[in-house]
Amino acid sequence: MLGDDCSSDDTLHLLQAFAAGQLTAIKVVSIKTGDLARRNGKTNALMQLVADSTGKLLLFTDADCEVPSSWVKSMVRASQSAQLGLVTGVTGIKSDHWYGRQQGLDWFFILGIVKVLDDLGFHVTSLGNNMLLSSREA
Repeated sequence: MLGDDCSSDDTLHLLQAFAAGQLTAIKVVSIKTGDLARRNGKTNALMQLVADSTGKLLLFTDADCEVPSSWVKSMVRASQSAQLGLVTGVTGIKSDHWYGRQQGLDWFFILGIVKVLDDLGFHVTSLGNNMLLSSREA
C-alpha cells in the first residue's frame, strides 16, 4: 500500500502508474486531511494507512528513504525474535552540506534518547520512516 499525503506535485499519478506496472496488487491511498488538533501530518497518514490495511505485519518507510535489501527480513526477524508489536529501525541522514550533517546529528541524538528511555521501560515513540507494526490480529 502506498499513501499520497496531499502532495502538490505529481506524486499521486506517479504512485498510480508505478502500482499499475507491478505484478502484485499495490493499493494507492489518498490521505485525507486529519483532525489538525490531534492527528496531523505523519500521524494522520499512518493512522489512515493502518486503518485501511489488511496485513498482519505493516512496514513503514518514507519516499525519501533508501532501505537496504535486507530491510524487510531484518525488521520481521526483530519483531518475531523479541515478540514485539512495534519495531523502530535506525535511520541515518546522508548529506554533503553543513545543515544536513547537523540534522543527522540531531536525528541520532533523538534516536539515542528514545533507546535509553525504552531501556528504562518508558515506551515513548517510534519513528514512522523506519517502522514495523503488528496488526491487532497478529
